[in-house]
Amino acid sequence: MSDYQGKITSAFETSRNDDGSGEEIHIVEFQTENDFTNYRNDLRLRNLVGLREKAISSNEIKICSNEKSYT
Repeated sequence: MSDYQGKITSAFETSRNDDGSGEEIHIVEFQTENDFTNYRNDLRLRNLVGLREKAISSNEIKICSNEKSYT
């Protein structure tokens, strides 16, 4: 991810079940949408498709164009 100026800015669990399954949310950030596209098309990531399908039941991608700060 860092090869494409990407990083996980936060990660947290919303639930954890007795069998170890649960829900985990990762907030990621890329400098540009093109960086994100290039990351998603990287062969190293594509080679992990089998592992990702076992570990990830769903994902949702949202693109934010306006960051807000509440201080």
